[in-house]
Amino acid sequence: MTEPSAYDLLRKLTEVEIALAKVTQQLESQTSVLEEVRKELSMTREKADAAEEKAEIAYRKAKQALGEIKQTREETLRTQNERKVDRRWFIGTVLTVVSLIMPMIITFYFQ
Repeated sequence: MTEPSAYDLLRKLTEVEIALAKVTQQLESQTSVLEEVRKELSMTREKADAAEEKAEIAYRKAKQALGEIKQTREETLRTQNERKVDRRWFIGTVLTVVSLIMPMIITFYFQ
């Protein structure tokens, strides 16, 4: 077999350089895509962190609101019970006063 000529070697070197240039171009393209993905991932993390903070704030507010609702219900029940007791005392007092005054009224008007 004969040795390759300088022309053949230069042609092969050119083909290798072209192939290396294509590989380099693909690597640069993939690198830029990876950088974009990293930027988007960073932005996504920031948004997720912000969303988590908002969710924590909403959770605390909801928990506080539930506590206030429970407290309001307890106060409402206590107030209703107090009204019932007050009404009973009022009715009892009125009936007692009426039962004490009725004999006087009856004796005054019917005698």
